[in-house]
Amino acid sequence: MLFGVFNEKTVRRIANDKNYTITLYTLNKICEARNLKLSDFFKLIDK
Repeated sequence: MLFGVFNEKTVRRIANDKNYTITLYTLNKICEARNLKLSDFFKLIDK
């Protein structure tokens, strides 16, 4: 399992499908697994 939350199939789908949409819930779960606040995630992608 990657991120300790999602199975490999889900991670591959997110990474490889340019049209994949991710829910805020899922994004939050990924951030939690990486010990990252959701607000910090958005700060990182805003750079």
